[in-house]
Amino acid sequence: MNKQKKKVIVDTDMGWDDWLAILFLMQHPDIEILGLTVTGVGESHLTPGVKNARNLLELGGKGTVPVCAGTNQPLIYSNVFPPDFRKKIDSIFNLNLPVNPHPLDPRSAVTFFHETLSDSPDKVTILSIGGMTNLGNFIRQYGHKFNSKIERIFIMGGAIDVRGNVADFEGYYPTNQTAEWNIFIDILGAKIVMESAIPLTFVPLDAAYQVELTLDFVTEFARSAKTPCAEFASKIMIAKLGQDMSAGFQEYFYDPLAAAVMAGPVNLVTKTETKKLKVVQELNQEDDHSGQLIHDCCAKSVQVCMSVDSKVFQNVFKNILNQESNPL
Repeated sequence: MNKQKKKVIVDTDMGWDDWLAILFLMQHPDIEILGLTVTGVGESHLTPGVKNARNLLELGGKGTVPVCAGTNQPLIYSNVFPPDFRKKIDSIFNLNLPVNPHPLDPRSAVTFFHETLSDSPDKVTILSIGGMTNLGNFIRQYGHKFNSKIERIFIMGGAIDVRGNVADFEGYYPTNQTAEWNIFIDILGAKIVMESAIPLTFVPLDAAYQVELTLDFVTEFARSAKTPCAEFASKIMIAKLGQDMSAGFQEYFYDPLAAAVMAGPVNLVTKTETKKLKVVQELNQEDDHSGQLIHDCCAKSVQVCMSVDSKVFQNVFKNILNQESNPL
């Protein structure tokens, strides 16, 4: 008897780690991607983000999977990634992708969520790997109507017991040492999602910082790449690692880790905690904590992935992308 695939919608800002996560999920035998919803509130601008998402799906042989555009504006404030960084993301590091020949889906991200959840006979899982503007808009418009149709939302976002990464870009938001970008970029969107009745699992920086993008791993991965998706993933990692090494940065598998946590195996996550969290909304330019996740006894309980086995992740990531019969 064949195992039923997990039906997944990926809500993405189409950053470099999103590309890796999507490549991983396209190759995963237990995942059916129902569609991608793209936000222009995050690492990429909206139009190139949609284009790159469509072409990435074409590379993986899934060019007919819908890609639907969200919006360029967060629900509150005007937080934004640095323009030079976004330019590199928009160009997908000047790497070549096949052009997707299929018609562009005209539906908005909110309409796609509504129609897909309405039509699906099964519960749908959502992977949120960008700012939560699209999800916030959808939940705000349709309230609790679809709570029972969403199995869970897995969110790459937040910093619990570690320093945030918003201030890592020199000169941008230097007073915010506590927030993580996917929450910070649209704190109202995050608030709406967190206050919904939908079950949530967070994969915060605490876990992501345990899976570093290293030269040794990238070198070995590139050497063993056997599929078009694995070969393109190696090009992404080589380009990103080169940029960060020249700038003296460390880099991590943020979104691919969230994708792997969502997909399994169960022994990837070594510590999960249940927490009551809310997201700070107030903006203070002198001592900014907006976007920080803090404990609130009145908040609903969410799952938080606090620790992972880095070796298990590396093996699963490599083997799934190469379509090995045994992902472990």
